[in-house]
Amino acid sequence: NNNVNSKTNVNDISITIYQLRNSYSTLLLRSVNGLADMFRHQKKSAMLSVSHCCSLAGLPLWIVDVRHDASHNDLPSLGVCRIGALESLRFWGEKFWVVL
Repeated sequence: NNNVNSKTNVNDISITIYQLRNSYSTLLLRSVNGLADMFRHQKKSAMLSVSHCCSLAGLPLWIVDVRHDASHNDLPSLGVCRIGALESLRFWGEKFWVVL
């Protein structure tokens, strides 16, 4: 249920579904934008698109699309946000954290 007033319990903290969607969307937005900024800095070109940078990095482009929707349209559903967050975590883990 994506009703703005619907509540869920996360570790005994009551928050609305909207707040969860907003938090997940913020995570995806910052993750995608941070990755794009890193590639722009490496390539010394601010002209590279977000999707091009993320494609070069190997991030699934559907996550970039979810980020776009969260930024410029309605927030994605809670299910899409959760799957995007899990896939983003997997991506960062495989591409960057494991290397450390």
